[in-house]
Amino acid sequence: MTENRVCRVCNNHENNKSYIVREMYFGTKDEFEYIECSNCGCLQIAKYPDNLGKYYPGNYGSFNTSNLKKPGKFIGYLRKKKLKHVLGEERSLLGFMLNLAIKPGFEQKMMPGGIKSSSSILDIGSGVGALILNLRNKGFKDITGTDIFIKEDIVFDEHLRILKKDLGELNGQYDFIMLNHSFEHMPNQNEVLKNLGRLIKPGKLVMIRIPIKTEYIWNRYGVNWGSLDAPRHFYLHTLKSMDIIANKNGFKVEKVTFDSGIFQFYSSEQYLKEIPLRSKNSYYSRSKNSIFSKSDIKNFERLSQELNSTGQGDCACFYLKSTI
Repeated sequence: MTENRVCRVCNNHENNKSYIVREMYFGTKDEFEYIECSNCGCLQIAKYPDNLGKYYPGNYGSFNTSNLKKPGKFIGYLRKKKLKHVLGEERSLLGFMLNLAIKPGFEQKMMPGGIKSSSSILDIGSGVGALILNLRNKGFKDITGTDIFIKEDIVFDEHLRILKKDLGELNGQYDFIMLNHSFEHMPNQNEVLKNLGRLIKPGKLVMIRIPIKTEYIWNRYGVNWGSLDAPRHFYLHTLKSMDIIANKNGFKVEKVTFDSGIFQFYSSEQYLKEIPLRSKNSYYSRSKNSIFSKSDIKNFERLSQELNSTGQGDCACFYLKSTI
């Protein structure tokens, strides 16, 4: 194992630690070296794999087409009424009641950006579009997605399209840009942030939602931490390393919201017991066949909420504003 490899985030080369991490999503158990920076805490893969496509087969999560469903007209109408109420565009009793009855959706994570249903939204790393199609069905009218791993451009309608393009190939500016669990997959993160600065409208926000390496989760699970997800996740940032890389590339972190869930526990506990995420007895694949009781899951839920409230959950949304 290599010691003192230079950190790509803060350039520190002193007292950095090396770890060997196994691929456990599919359970190939291929080994990869990761470097933990002693300064900023970021955990990063030492060498980008040459055969990365091997680890993104057709059944990888973001390429699953089973969630691409269109609601009926009535359900679609109700979703749009709820969205307009939540965004403050059209207050109504129906919207109020729907908001009380239905749990908040992904649009809640977008609201710090001051979005409206007509806002131009760019989603980076869309896969086949399950998330943004759901947002489109709720009433958003101008969404563009990008993903370099799709076979070709996907055009749902005039309001939603996914382009097979790299960030550097995109033009124009957007009211809101989001990277929902895609930033950690990207090797050239400084270049990514520079492009985000070019593509976001002045005064508007970029949302980066990523797994976060906190003291609690790393001390508890170490290399068996489920969200480490070697070799697909190149960077597992800390609060400090995200602040450093944002500032270095013309952004300021305006807000951080922790939103981790039970995945951080059930995946990690399974890896400790040599159970891959996509195995038949994994909670991810079939909860009834898993090793966890209902009491275990409730405990994971309670602990996740506690960790989020204290800034120790393993997933967070970072809201960045350009300073240039």
